[in-house]
Amino acid sequence: MGADQGGGLQVFDVSDPLAPQMRNSVATSGTCQDILLEDEYVYVVDGEPGILLFDASEPYEPVLVATIADGAWANGAYVSGGRLFIADDQGLYIYDVGNHAAPVLMGMYPTSAWAIGVVESAGYAYICTYDQAVLVVDVS
Repeated sequence: MGADQGGGLQVFDVSDPLAPQMRNSVATSGTCQDILLEDEYVYVVDGEPGILLFDASEPYEPVLVATIADGAWANGAYVSGGRLFIADDQGLYIYDVGNHAAPVLMGMYPTSAWAIGVVESAGYAYICTYDQAVLVVDVS
């Protein structure tokens, strides 16, 4: 699967790595920034519309199951252990995605500049901001 900044979610057959074949595409209303995969779920970081969550249990026919929109521009995300971390123009949002069809907001950490990327490790979120800062936040 791939995210195309202007073309949404694209699904490829890579059984022959030298000749990948596009099998499907799903248009999105935003500007795809990134794509994450966890188990059978695909998270599309789609800019202004937020995060689009697809069930990809049938890989060539992904089904939209939820949209996470906090009213900000989603720039990056990280998913681990049933939690989704979203870096956007207001800061860091953390969602419980244990029930993929009904994500629940767990918390928000505001940043002084756009958050453009995030990863989490050992209970800490590492947030990269537009003004070239790296913030470390306890999310345990």
